[in-house]
Amino acid sequence: MAQNIYYIHKNGKQVGPVSIDILQNMVKANELTQTDLVWIKNSPSWVKAGSLQELFPTAPPLPDPDQAVVYQHNETLISSGNKEDLKWYSIGGAGLFIGLILLVFTSRNFSLVKTRNLQEEFKNLGSEIKPIIGETKNKINDSLNFVKDLENKTMKDIKKRNPN
Repeated sequence: MAQNIYYIHKNGKQVGPVSIDILQNMVKANELTQTDLVWIKNSPSWVKAGSLQELFPTAPPLPDPDQAVVYQHNETLISSGNKEDLKWYSIGGAGLFIGLILLVFTSRNFSLVKTRNLQEEFKNLGSEIKPIIGETKNKINDSLNFVKDLENKTMKDIKKRNPN
């Protein structure tokens, strides 16, 4: 069987004759797009490359509506089957979702219990710390009074030495 001879019109230039193999390689290399014009020898007019099945095959036919396809997050096919299979995937997913909710709720409640225990411990610690804080305040006041007394004595000594 004789192969068709093709010509390309791209960027204002006509290129050809070229074989279908060269055109397919150009498509793979993104050098030929669906909107570029192609003419097949002995055809009546130029056509867009996207209309040629041998260069840009159309999408496969849609699946039977009774069939379901399940994909992973990276969109690789993991299972294909009927609606019954999909029901079990849905039930499993719902179970996983409920389990996650319970986990979050339980850990939240545990966290609240821990917080309450810490608050009680802090209150107990406060009653133990109050006397220590009182003693510390007394010692600070004693130290301040000592410094004031020392300052007063020093000033009196200075005035005695220098009456002017």
